[in-house]
Amino acid sequence: MQRSIKNVLPVVILVTSLNAGGFALSGVGARALSMGGAFRAIANDWSAVYWNPAGVSYLTETQIALNGIAVGPRSSFEPNTGILGYDGPYSLREKVNSVPQNFYIPAFVYVTPFEIAESRVAISFTVPFGLGSKWDLYDFPIGYYNTTDTSFHIPEYEKHDWQSNLSIYNMYLSYGKAFGPLMVGISGGVTLTNIMLRKVNFLDPATIDPSLTSLPIQYRLFPIDTKIEGTGWGLGGNIGVLWNLSDKLKMGASARLYSKINIEGTADLVLYFPYNDYLLSQVPPEAQFIFNGSTASGSGGLKTTLNLPMNFGAGLSYKLTETLLLALDVDWTRWFTMDRLGVDFQNLVLKIGGMIPLDTLKTDTLNFLWNNTYRVSIGAEYALFPNLFLRAGAYWDQSPVPATTTTVLIPDPGEKYSINLGIGYIMKNVELNLNYEYLLPVSHEVERGESYSYKSDYLPGKYSMFINALGLNVNFKF
Repeated sequence: MQRSIKNVLPVVILVTSLNAGGFALSGVGARALSMGGAFRAIANDWSAVYWNPAGVSYLTETQIALNGIAVGPRSSFEPNTGILGYDGPYSLREKVNSVPQNFYIPAFVYVTPFEIAESRVAISFTVPFGLGSKWDLYDFPIGYYNTTDTSFHIPEYEKHDWQSNLSIYNMYLSYGKAFGPLMVGISGGVTLTNIMLRKVNFLDPATIDPSLTSLPIQYRLFPIDTKIEGTGWGLGGNIGVLWNLSDKLKMGASARLYSKINIEGTADLVLYFPYNDYLLSQVPPEAQFIFNGSTASGSGGLKTTLNLPMNFGAGLSYKLTETLLLALDVDWTRWFTMDRLGVDFQNLVLKIGGMIPLDTLKTDTLNFLWNNTYRVSIGAEYALFPNLFLRAGAYWDQSPVPATTTTVLIPDPGEKYSINLGIGYIMKNVELNLNYEYLLPVSHEVERGESYSYKSDYLPGKYSMFINALGLNVNFKF
């Protein structure tokens, strides 16, 4: 029995439990975001440290910039898995809404002129990647706990059984230098990753004993509450150029690069066995734990490596009139690096009542198979008065997540279209910028293939999402 569990559990634990893709945020800075992110060829404020560090050359004053974005994603999922507990005949659901959450994304930049050769330097804290979702997706099938034992209490079960929370922070030092009409810049520093993922995996009892294939349907899959948490450090950088082609036309290009991030953390598992009086009486004593409503739990360490994607983009900006600035930006993200993920478990053992070890879990590999993506942004800025600016922008962004690895942990249902509006006001040495972003409702249906099973890397069904975001920037100049 122990050998059978050893063979199946490593696969059960990791199937889609680490699926994290399509987690790039819209960008950094209220002004740039209100122009749809079409900012590589402008990059003349503090957010140049993210969009194009060559723009740091423009910043002739000491500046302290504080920026915050509140993001409110709303997602829903109509399951079509055929798995009891999700959408089978004993737990039928037409639609599941994610738990409403608001996420607050900070940014901080300090810029100062460098006295040597009119260079500029900046210290920044930004958040280029982030992800969060929380779902009440699984319920024990009706009849899973079927007993006349009045002293039995159903084990406590996590209500929000599918969760994801991923944050990646960049702490960079940036340098910009102008050579006539050409400006160059570079940023670099450390990257911190925090990740928490939770989902329900399943154990087929027939992998313990082949005779259990004849069990009633509600007992054919035992749920495993799987939670992993980890933290890792890496290095990152950003290089860019700006070229003033004329007084009105500018071109910019930049690339963002990251090293591999080594993540260490913990894995916590709880396997829930059913309770059935009749079946309990039909099995030998050494196998009664399968039907007595017990749980097998275990905790251990984990190690893995995360490959963040490289991003490259270029743009143009054109000053149509003295008061109207237009911009276009196209970028490409190499999500293909998120192809496979190997995980090493350390001292992870499942036990019943703390006494009976089932086995030790050691390694596994998870397939992502994400696609490279393009994004196109357009934006405009209009000076209504010398100190008052109106802005608008939009972008189209592809999803890197294929249907074969789509789950509710990554609320990314397909191609996205965003509308952005903003306003800026300058008063003496203080600049205020406000932006609003609305991601148009998007939905995508993932079909259930003939070979689909609880081991598959995806959850079939219909995914829907829309997002509201509000950003505020306060910039002090000295």
